[in-house]
This record gives sequence, structure tokens and C-alpha cells, in this order.
Amino acid sequence: SRGLGDVYKRQIITISKTGQSSNFITFEDINVKLVCLKNWDTNGDGELSYEEAAAVTSIGTFFKENTDIISFKELEYFTSLTAIDDNAFYHCDNLVSIVIPKNVKTIGKSAFYPNITGIGPGRPESISHSSLASIILPDGLISIGANAFFSCANLSNITIPQSVLTIEDFACLLYTSDAADDLIGVD
Repeated sequence: SRGLGDVYKRQIITISKTGQSSNFITFEDINVKLVCLKNWDTNGDGELSYEEAAAVTSIGTFFKENTDIISFKELEYFTSLTAIDDNAFYHCDNLVSIVIPKNVKTIGKSAFYPNITGIGPGRPESISHSSLASIILPDGLISIGANAFFSCANLSNITIPQSVLTIEDFACLLYTSDAADDLIGVD
């Protein structure tokens, strides 16, 4: 027969499906973590579990105009997302890298649109490009909305999956210099 002490000596170790040593997401960017906790920490424990992230079906515009976020690679764990909503990261000018979840089929209008002023002849030359330099688009993506990556001049390489059927107007328009003639994009 075992005594009560034997029961206390046992340890249960849980290994998540993702191979992580804990069930909580480790965020690279504290500002992203704070937004996620505020909106999706359903059990109020101050951490976001993989299960809580997987249950999110829309990120809406909770990140809109947040210039404090820099990296959101952990978005890949939000596996129930099928769309990056219109304006989801609108004016998030310091966002450098993001990983889009594999189930996302649509990137909405102006999803990564930066805070821009002064494009065109006779306007002030105050241009702010998005800092976005790295984005991974999933196979299975079907559409990219108008102005989705407008003025993402630091995005040096973007691979559009073969599954994409629709790229709306100015989805990847870049303002590359002070000259108004240097506007390039899909129209």
C-alpha cells in the first residue's frame, strides 16, 4: 500500500501538441501579448494558451493604429482565423514581422496600410512607410484586398501563393522615392 507521501511525489508533465514545454504562448513582443491578453485570455490567468489562441475566429481591429507593436509571429497559433480583417493592422507603422496563420484565405482591405501623408505632386513630402519587412503568406490564401500592403516599401520580398485568385487594386502599391512618378503597384 502506498502512503500519502507517494502521491505527492508524483509529477504530471503535460506536453502540448505543438511540442512546447508549456501550454502558454511565449510572445516576442510584450505589446502584442498585452493586446492578446486583454481580448482573448478567456480564463483570466494572465497568459494566452495555444487553445485560447486557436479559438479566436477574428482579430478585428484590436491592433489598429498600435504603433508599439513590432513583431507578431505568434499569430500563426490563431489557427481558427480564416481572414485578416479589413484595417486589422492599419497604421501599425512599426510592425516589422508577422506570420499569417495557415487557414487564412483572405487578407482584407488596408490590412497593413501605414500612416501616410503627402503622396503626389504639390503635397508635403512627409511620407511614412510601413516598417513591415517580413511576412509569410500561407498556401491556400485566396484573396488580397485593396491597399493591403500599400506603401510597404521595406517588404523586400513577398511570395504570393499560387492559390491566390484575386489581388485587388493597389494591393501592393509602393511609394519608393520622393518622386510621384515612382508609384508602382497592381491596378
